[in-house]
Amino acid sequence: MTQITRLGIGGYTGQYVEFRDKTPANYPAVGLLVEEFDIWQEGYQGSTVSVYYAGTTTLMPIYSDPELTERISNPQILTSRTDSSGTSYGKFATNVYSPFAYELDIDSSQQTGVRYVPIYTLQGEDASDAVATVQGGTVSRSLRSRFADVIRLVDYGDVNDSAVTNTTTLSTAISAAVDNGGGIVELPAGNIPFRNIQLPANVFLRGAGKGVTVLQSQLAGKVITCTGDNVGLLDLTLDGISQLSGSFGLHGRGIEEVVLENVEIKRFQCNVYWQGGKNHYYTNFDTTSGQILFRARGDRDAANQNDGDVFTNLNWIGGSAGISTGTGIELYVIDRKVGNNCIRNIRIHDNVGVDGAVNVYGASRTLFDQCIWEDNVYNLIVNDNPSAALSNNVRRVSGLHITGGSMTDGEVKLNGWCEDVVLSGIELDTIQFTLSTPTNLIMCNDSTLRSVTTSGESTKFLLNESRNLGTARVTTTGATATTIYRKRLDPNRIALFDVLVIGERVNGTDNGVMHFTHAAKGAVATLAYDNQTANYTAGNTITGSTSGATATIIADSDSGTSGTLSLGNVVGTFIDNEVISETGGGSGSAQANGILVEGSAALIGSKTDLHTAGSNAGALPAGWAATLAVSGQEALVQVTGAANNTIQWDAKVNCVYRD
Repeated sequence: MTQITRLGIGGYTGQYVEFRDKTPANYPAVGLLVEEFDIWQEGYQGSTVSVYYAGTTTLMPIYSDPELTERISNPQILTSRTDSSGTSYGKFATNVYSPFAYELDIDSSQQTGVRYVPIYTLQGEDASDAVATVQGGTVSRSLRSRFADVIRLVDYGDVNDSAVTNTTTLSTAISAAVDNGGGIVELPAGNIPFRNIQLPANVFLRGAGKGVTVLQSQLAGKVITCTGDNVGLLDLTLDGISQLSGSFGLHGRGIEEVVLENVEIKRFQCNVYWQGGKNHYYTNFDTTSGQILFRARGDRDAANQNDGDVFTNLNWIGGSAGISTGTGIELYVIDRKVGNNCIRNIRIHDNVGVDGAVNVYGASRTLFDQCIWEDNVYNLIVNDNPSAALSNNVRRVSGLHITGGSMTDGEVKLNGWCEDVVLSGIELDTIQFTLSTPTNLIMCNDSTLRSVTTSGESTKFLLNESRNLGTARVTTTGATATTIYRKRLDPNRIALFDVLVIGERVNGTDNGVMHFTHAAKGAVATLAYDNQTANYTAGNTITGSTSGATATIIADSDSGTSGTLSLGNVVGTFIDNEVISETGGGSGSAQANGILVEGSAALIGSKTDLHTAGSNAGALPAGWAATLAVSGQEALVQVTGAANNTIQWDAKVNCVYRD
């Protein structure tokens, strides 16, 4: 402690004031407690304890406070006490704190081990070469190398509102990743304006989340250019802001192994532009609000060093492509093949350009699976590349499959070769198909159509329903009716069967064909009940409280607290004694008394023969026949031959069934 005397007027000497010594600048914020003699130690009464800098014989400044402002003498003489048994002890008279690693000398005869001061801050220190070993590990590495494992943008320069500054910082961090053999550059949350950067091989940019980290560039040119393979963007938004003419958000030529994960790219003239590429993997990728949202071209790029390529093996799962004024998704053959690309579970919406929400130009083997198409002017436009300089397997559209999902509103334009163009299991609502010049048939399989129209070569647009389509084969050797096809009819369900049968005698030259229609209906099921507390209403639905089974009430034969329900549209299995309650506006309730009883199916109307012919003077051979029958809850297609005739029968049955 320093004492300064304050002199008053006329030589009057006032009281002194106290100032604590200032902690040296290189000291830690908190000193290390010298614990060895902080408590009474037996046998050390009156000992002299010297505190040395670790590994030296130089006395260290020591202090009585953890802030290291109250310096005390070194060495220290331990205080003493003796207990009732005559045992003596020694300890420090006050707490003792050391600013640095220390070791003790006791009475010039004993030395302790080294005690190290905890590191509270590295401010002003360079610990880059300090080494550490991970828990459970065996290899020590410098902190410098460990910090380089993850490249954090904020470690390589300022990140602020200046596009020029941020461009420099981004480029420096990317270069550091390259020097490290590749890696991830971590970007902070917030808006980060910049101009343009290159993404070399094995480098990824990762933000704090889509819409959380936003890279912003208003550059009329290529903003992020991929210059090597195995690159990508993760958890961020890339925003062109003003959709400047000539702006490209993400671009590359012949780049392989590109990853876009939880990424949004928006508001460029062209958000994404690939001139060739292979093995791209996109997950939860949104491209929105541009003239062109996604352009993938098979293009050798003859004007720029011929470093383009085919575009193949895109796997895009989840996300969206919406709000374009030109093209949404473009798969386009320039002079190299585009094929084997798969786009799943994305929403394609609000694309109003004349080039289509999806434009397939010469691409082959393309799959759109479980996608939602809505509010587009042109949902899909298909054309071949007409160039005679390209081989047919490069320039022609083939193997375009659209499976599942839905398409609502807008037009589909199909032109050119159109080989193996198939829509399967898709809901189509208010769609115009324009078939100007398709060479091959367009198949629409097992789909739901509402307000779907066609124009142009409408006969090339074929609907195929295979969900209730069966084919079968049997052989008969006598005149007994033999079942070739069967279908169970649920209670009160109606089915219309369109049956085509061909019979060919194996041990002779006879043959015959039959084509007929016939309908059948499942019988109304019945369920007895008792302990009724409220009456049922026909037309409402009942539900089993335990089974969860449901059915529609056709009629109720009510005998008071018991009765019998006639049911249709039965789903599930009712359980005896469970409560069956009414929904749909009624309050009926009772207990099931037994199980559901199903009656036998019945034929509706008469069989209608559409075509019958055979080898017997134009008629069927004697005894040959095909018909629809019922047995229990099943409808059966049966064929009948003749004695001594070995006949091979084939049948194709189209069943229109009210589900």
